[in-house]
Amino acid sequence: MSTDNERPPLSAVVARAINAAVNLAKAEVTAYKEALVRKLKDTAVAIAMFAVAVLFLLMVFVFLNVAAYQALTLAFAGWLAALIMAGGALLLAAALVMVGQRVAKRNEVPPPSEVPEHVKAAVQEGIASAREQTAGDSPAAEGQE
Repeated sequence: MSTDNERPPLSAVVARAINAAVNLAKAEVTAYKEALVRKLKDTAVAIAMFAVAVLFLLMVFVFLNVAAYQALTLAFAGWLAALIMAGGALLLAAALVMVGQRVAKRNEVPPPSEVPEHVKAAVQEGIASAREQTAGDSPAAEGQE
């Protein structure tokens, strides 16, 4: 004597809820993967465009150097013009190296001996609070102290 208004058994409701949660989690993971792949592809395209732009900038730099060399040959001998261009390139390279060293030094991780005191105190405080929490949670830890 089953009627249409009978409730389904609790186990069936729980099973449907679990299946719905699993399906939702799978759908979320799939959507996340698709979004991640799309972003990675877009990033790869952007990196490729930057690489092509850098190549064009390199070509412009070469052409400007050739033009500067030819302009210098109007006033100086060819060997002297080449020497002046090489000296300018050397100065530019040295300046870039110095800037790079400054940036690298600024982003350098200090050795453990130079860790600021407030960081050491915060780490020790965190360790102490973790010990207190674990000691309060387990009854066996109380007997050991």
